[in-house]
Amino acid sequence: TQPASETAAWRVTLENGTALEADALILATPAFVSGDLLANVRQDLANELRAIPYVSTATVSLAYRESDLPRPLDGYGYVIPRREGRKALACTWTSTKFPHRAPEGKVLLRVFVGRAGQEADLPWEEDGLLEIAREEVRLTLGITAEPLLSRVYRWEKAMPQYNLGHLEQMKRIEEALELLPGLALAGNGYMGIGLPDCIHSGELAAERIFDYISNSLCIAFSSFCVNREEIGACVTMSEPHQQIVTSRLSSNSSDSNSVFSVMDLVYHLSQNNHFQEVYEHLQIHQTLPTSPNPV
Repeated sequence: TQPASETAAWRVTLENGTALEADALILATPAFVSGDLLANVRQDLANELRAIPYVSTATVSLAYRESDLPRPLDGYGYVIPRREGRKALACTWTSTKFPHRAPEGKVLLRVFVGRAGQEADLPWEEDGLLEIAREEVRLTLGITAEPLLSRVYRWEKAMPQYNLGHLEQMKRIEEALELLPGLALAGNGYMGIGLPDCIHSGELAAERIFDYISNSLCIAFSSFCVNREEIGACVTMSEPHQQIVTSRLSSNSSDSNSVFSVMDLVYHLSQNNHFQEVYEHLQIHQTLPTSPNPV
């Protein structure tokens, strides 16, 4: 794939043929999908991502009258161990955890179906999953009444499995990502499947990309503005911003302080929407990969 511009580090081609180019990329797709997208970028990374196993799951929500329950819902639910041999995985007492989810006098339950190694033994049509859920609440909670309403939701290959060796696998993925500093991964396939874990994963990915772009800007500024006497020649920005550049850089004598002052300058420019001006006049693309990674 040929670059459409000299500044692009990544090119993402959509199903309709549209190509999106960017200096950095976050993939928040399932690990196996990210592996497919990166197959022509780094095969070793793609293989590691594809090797993270996923299972399909389903949830079945059941609503009842509170009077239909032979016992009070004095908890938040339960998990069913594999040794029980049940087809259901767990049951959450949704209206106990979140009272607003059901009107007064009614209760809402949610049965989880789908366990690693069990997928082939389960019916995945709606009627079959509903029957599994009703059987579970009958066996465990003694509920025999017809539900007031039911909803079935299927999630294909949605639950990653952290099998033995997952942490070692994550270490290899991180090592491969170090060679692609403009790339970050986010999602439930890596270091946690819960909502807080996914949020944290997204935050870490954003921080990684922010640091990468910030460092690239700092390198660009410092490499083009080392000679403070020629600052006006290499920065052909508007007069007020030339003065900022000159004052920020000439006030420091060491390279480390210069980089720090450049970061301060980048922040100022970002507040005033002058990044395009920086890109045009400092040719930042010289610090970035000259050929985009096609995805």
